[in-house]
Amino acid sequence: MTLFRARWVLPNATTIIRDGVVATNGPRIEWIGRHGDARIAGREVEDLGDAILVPGLVNAHIHLDLAAFAHALDGLTFFPWIRTLVQGLREVATPEMLRDSAEWSVADQLAHGVTTIAHTGPGRESIDALVKLGARGVAYAEAFGPDPAQCSESMRALRVHVEGARRNETALVRVGVSPHAPYSVSDALYRAVAQYAREEALPVAVHIAESGDETALVTRAAGPFADMLRARGIEVTPRAPSPIALLASTGVLETKPLCIHAVRVDDTDVALLAAAGASVAHCPRANAWFGHGSAPVHALRAAGVTIGVGTDSIAGNDRVRVLAEGAAAADETLTAADRLDLVTAHGARSLGLVGGVLAPGHDADLAAFSVADGERCDADPVRYLLSHCSAEPSLMTMVAGVVRARGGRATELEPRLADAVQAHGARVRAWAAHWRGESTVS
Repeated sequence: MTLFRARWVLPNATTIIRDGVVATNGPRIEWIGRHGDARIAGREVEDLGDAILVPGLVNAHIHLDLAAFAHALDGLTFFPWIRTLVQGLREVATPEMLRDSAEWSVADQLAHGVTTIAHTGPGRESIDALVKLGARGVAYAEAFGPDPAQCSESMRALRVHVEGARRNETALVRVGVSPHAPYSVSDALYRAVAQYAREEALPVAVHIAESGDETALVTRAAGPFADMLRARGIEVTPRAPSPIALLASTGVLETKPLCIHAVRVDDTDVALLAAAGASVAHCPRANAWFGHGSAPVHALRAAGVTIGVGTDSIAGNDRVRVLAEGAAAADETLTAADRLDLVTAHGARSLGLVGGVLAPGHDADLAAFSVADGERCDADPVRYLLSHCSAEPSLMTMVAGVVRARGGRATELEPRLADAVQAHGARVRAWAAHWRGESTVS
């Protein structure tokens, strides 16, 4: 048994224990309380000092394999950003780049207090990285195919991917599926993935209701996505009254999916999400990055929809810090405690997991953050955490009783990765600058 002592312990978003202790025994928490009440004799005590000890943070949406694309696509609006990213993945990304990026991203999340990560992507690199570095999470295998004629081949590829990835599942990491988005997935493929998920009891995530261009495609068969698909010879017609209604009509909502973004939703959509038991991954800073707007957090919460917070990828954000996303959630009704819930307990619940609290019997997923101004922190530790620690590395991050990061560095991080990802990034930025110039000329 190990006891972790900190000046402030926050077992949940509304409870503060000053001079607190969390006792872990193997992968579980055994006891939590005040230091003066702890049985310390003969037990190892790690005194974290002036620190806030909290449940491990939950990143409800990220693309781990895109680290090398950081700042390569800055300044692009959403449609050209998507088009350029896809082109870059085809032309410049290599298996080594994606593998290094995924490992670097997992290490970076652990180093900043994140213990649970929900990744979406088309390759095996990220589930391997989650397992290798000891994080908890869900790796959603993406399916693509906007042409209904592609459905059978897309499903064949998805099944092969999932069957292979499932061999790497652990008690901490499981595999899910993700029919990517309305502009990259046909109705037939949505139905097929939903059926497959139900048959195999797979968790589902889907990018949905993110942008005005997406809504124009679904509701009016108009806009740049519609033009792009027609240029590929794919028939485009109106598909549903809204992107959320499209998920309902194709059976995806029956899988209780994690709906990533959910910005362009109205009261009818909110009711559909609530009735289905779907959850939402809210990505406020990524949404703002592209000018999409903000998810209606208040209406979703009032309807009983569980909301977690995600960073999305570093290719479409200036940083991937979950506490910063929680602080940025644009809803005036959210208290500091509500925001901490979004990145801990509610984040875990949005992924169908039990966690995000410090309590006896629960998994020992912990994160500690250093406090520079004890007097200010004493006044409101939760608010201090969100406002002063959002960009800071953690003192210590523990997953299932194992310390996975110390002093802002993941314990399993390979020393070569920092230089490797930097070199990958330089190649991507050089490619992007050339390709964007070529596109402008053409």
